Amino acid sequence: MCGLAGFTSPSQNDDLILKKMISSLTYRGPDFRNFHINKKIAMGHSRLIILDPNGGHQPCADKKSGNIMSYNGEIYNFNEISEYLFKRNIQVNANSDTDVLFSLLNNFGVNKALEIIDGMFAIAYFDNLSNCLYLIRDRFGEKPLYYYIYKNRIFFASEPKAIFQKNEIIEKKVDQISLYKYLFFDFVPNPNTIFNNLKKVEPGEIIKFGLNNSFSKKKYFNHSNEFIRNKKTRLNKEILIETDKIINESIKERLVADVPVGVFLSGGLDSSLIAAIASKYQPNINCFTLKFDDDSYDESHYANLVTNSLKIKHNIFNIDKKNLLKQWDNLNFYLDEPTNDSSMLPTYILSKKSSDYVKVALTGDGCDELFAGYINFKSIFLSKLTQMIKEDSYIDRAFRSLIDKLPNSYEYMNKKFLLKQFSKTFGKNENLHSFYAMSSFSGNELNKILNIKIDEKLIFEEVKILDNLNKGKLSALENLQLQFLSFYLPDNILTKSDRSSMYNSIELRSPFLSNKLSKLSFNIEFNSKLKNFTSKFIIKKVAEKYLPNQIIYRKKHGFAMNTGMLIKDTFNQKIKDTINNKDNMFYEYLNNKFINQIIEDHNRGNNDHKKKIWSIFSLMSFAENLNV
Repeated sequence: MCGLAGFTSPSQNDDLILKKMISSLTYRGPDFRNFHINKKIAMGHSRLIILDPNGGHQPCADKKSGNIMSYNGEIYNFNEISEYLFKRNIQVNANSDTDVLFSLLNNFGVNKALEIIDGMFAIAYFDNLSNCLYLIRDRFGEKPLYYYIYKNRIFFASEPKAIFQKNEIIEKKVDQISLYKYLFFDFVPNPNTIFNNLKKVEPGEIIKFGLNNSFSKKKYFNHSNEFIRNKKTRLNKEILIETDKIINESIKERLVADVPVGVFLSGGLDSSLIAAIASKYQPNINCFTLKFDDDSYDESHYANLVTNSLKIKHNIFNIDKKNLLKQWDNLNFYLDEPTNDSSMLPTYILSKKSSDYVKVALTGDGCDELFAGYINFKSIFLSKLTQMIKEDSYIDRAFRSLIDKLPNSYEYMNKKFLLKQFSKTFGKNENLHSFYAMSSFSGNELNKILNIKIDEKLIFEEVKILDNLNKGKLSALENLQLQFLSFYLPDNILTKSDRSSMYNSIELRSPFLSNKLSKLSFNIEFNSKLKNFTSKFIIKKVAEKYLPNQIIYRKKHGFAMNTGMLIKDTFNQKIKDTINNKDNMFYEYLNNKFINQIIEDHNRGNNDHKKKIWSIFSLMSFAENLNV
């Protein structure tokens, strides 16, 4: 796991810029730093050593061809690939996934390599013969990669802060449409960012930039195509056996490391299944759990039940509320992209505490998206009904009035909060139902919160691209799964996991996101994933072999902390100071008076506005360390 950065057509003294870029990413790779610079390309690399401590140094440079590569991630099937290369009389260091990947690219080219590799990665590969730089991101977007084009040159890096080191090219000017999208989605959907002209390489995408200033982008992997082209299979005994086999293979591959490996265990189905199977191959594996003070948010007792049944090591860490503000400041010191996910802080804390024991941890990321684990997959059955209820109609007003009369609560997924979120779907298109149900601000709220006026239709630019790709060939459920895989997973879940862990120099691996398991998911009919209204039905049937039913069939619970109460007490003054800071780059865009009214209403206990307040607080907090 690493940090990478670079640019094309270096000029005099640009070696200093390259070193500054890599220095800004040291936490991503504190073990080794290296640079390569010539007249055509500059690449730097900061390495967290996981495999082959004596090899795998980057950037890789081939003297014969002049090709250069820097990459961040892990190629899990590198042993298979090394055998593939040896059979073709290509000598390679079989202990290093880096050397295997570089050899594969050099000998077979980008397109062929991407057909073969299974892993999480962000790759910068310069082909010296064609004078082209390739920027490539893995299928699901587990590893980040950003780029900025300026005066016939392209600058790229694992995180925006590295590109910011070239101060004269980045204005850090807010993209107003992206700000609008952030307030709705809680993140900025790829390929855009909160800043003008700073872009993300999309999951499953190849960016090709020529030194003659040519530019192209294409998808080598497209979720839409996978959904449409694959013949759907009904659930049967063979499917369950195959699912079990593939999950085992995936976990076994992700345990390969020359450093200690553990499991982030929440006590939910996904992480518990990973812990159970991982302990087959590594009986002494360590599990790590965060304990919350609030019983409605805490799952540590379930995690304890799992480790006791498996007889494996378990480390439970308590959250120190007195230290939370300091931890928040530590987290925000590194952030250079806004995300409104209340689980980011606890994931950061869990990563920090676990880093004393391991350098790698397995997580359950991706299972909900691939196997229909979210409540949205059930609530979408009501979308045709809610679509008929026009916004601000008599029924809408009456429903909202009834919600207002319910007692307020800050408990996890309390009824009043859920019903308010659900009411946002009234009058909305079936394909947009889930977006509105999850939004922090939508409809009239967006117009109230912002001092700028933007057409609400612009929120869904990226969604329209998806719709054009599938052209009505997918069911509403498949379309919802496609939306989760295309945006929520890479831009929220995986971004949170990457940053929270890498800020603490720890690598997270997601066994559910293997090529084989995702292909299996795409090949199974949706009714087998959500069978008889049981979410993740296939995974639950597989888990019966490994876990107690008390874990498998309990109600789904997300990993989050009680931000509703934190807003009222521990974070109260911090939030007010941040939101009322006139020097903040976002202050001018926001209706400060309206925001303070929301905070006051929340603190009085009238309504649970945690999602709205945390959205604005997260947005303005990350900007405090951007030096703008």
